[in-house]
Amino acid sequence: MLLTIVLLVGSAVGAAAQTRILPLGDSITFGCGSVSLPPHWNVDCNTLCGGYRAPLYHMLRDTGFAAANGTATFTMAGTQSSGPIDIPQSQKAHEGHPGWTIPQINGIADKWLPLQADYILVHLGTNDVGQHHTLPQMLDDMTTLLATIKKGNPNATTIVGSIINMNANDTNPVLTGYNAGLPDLVRRTAAAGQKVYFADVNRRSNW
Repeated sequence: MLLTIVLLVGSAVGAAAQTRILPLGDSITFGCGSVSLPPHWNVDCNTLCGGYRAPLYHMLRDTGFAAANGTATFTMAGTQSSGPIDIPQSQKAHEGHPGWTIPQINGIADKWLPLQADYILVHLGTNDVGQHHTLPQMLDDMTTLLATIKKGNPNATTIVGSIINMNANDTNPVLTGYNAGLPDLVRRTAAAGQKVYFADVNRRSNW
């Protein structure tokens, strides 16, 4: 997903002042578990968590998306803020809500749509599976979310990621069916005129 994002964002970041990137999702976007703290060293959702957002920030900077003075020509957007100490406070914004489903994120669109992000990174569906939502319902909910984005921010480029397995041997038919159905959903949405791309996050996860 990170490489996909870097390639798609690259052309715009170089040309536009402060290209806005909105990470939109659940605990994976928040970064839960990327940092665990004492006393129990368990899977935490704490303010130092960054998940994929931390390496994404560094990849963009290291790939040259910065002004001559070293200032990043992109900025992360969102109403939440968390991240490791090696990321500037101004780059810790995101819209990751641990435990949330696709409809819940869509339900607060009035909070994140006004940010008018240039790129929206969507990783959603894990909690829908966990709450026993059906496969047709999940695909319909993602279709609705994309329609919300198109209506409220028609110029945004959206990158929809497949969801990672809940464990190394996960064969949940709803999860696998959802991931299998996302590419066609994205293709149909793009054919209708929306700027949307699919990133196979699950295939590139570390399980």
